Amino acid sequence: MCLIKCHGISKEVSVGTHKKYILKDINLDIEEAEYIAVIGHSGSGKSSLMNILGLIDVPTSGYLEISGHDSGKLNDKSKSLLRNKYIGYVFQSFYLEPSYTVFQNVQMPLLINGTDKTQRNQKVSEALSKVGLLDKANQLSYEI
Repeated sequence: MCLIKCHGISKEVSVGTHKKYILKDINLDIEEAEYIAVIGHSGSGKSSLMNILGLIDVPTSGYLEISGHDSGKLNDKSKSLLRNKYIGYVFQSFYLEPSYTVFQNVQMPLLINGTDKTQRNQKVSEALSKVGLLDKANQLSYEI
């Protein structure tokens, strides 16, 4: 199944009185369970493409479909739900809530998608155990 269909995606920005393409006519299909890497020189549009594919930004033109949903017809809540269910990011910088414990930060996506408390606690504990952080579950994220 095609998870992401990206056809004719372009992104323009205004630079003074001129328009500049950040992305131009990008076509990309990503199948379910497929891993991809986006590589390129600084300023080549990698982050812009990722922001569009992650439903954080919108293209100037083109068509983006996520799991059968036309992104151009989605409201912010629908985009958030699709991001939570289908899209994972590995950020270059940490995006953790500093006032939350490690456990609370890890459980955030499960809270958003409505996972019940018992299942949420089990999944978070398993995940923290796998990466050797279970003993730090109650520490604030900036303390580890």
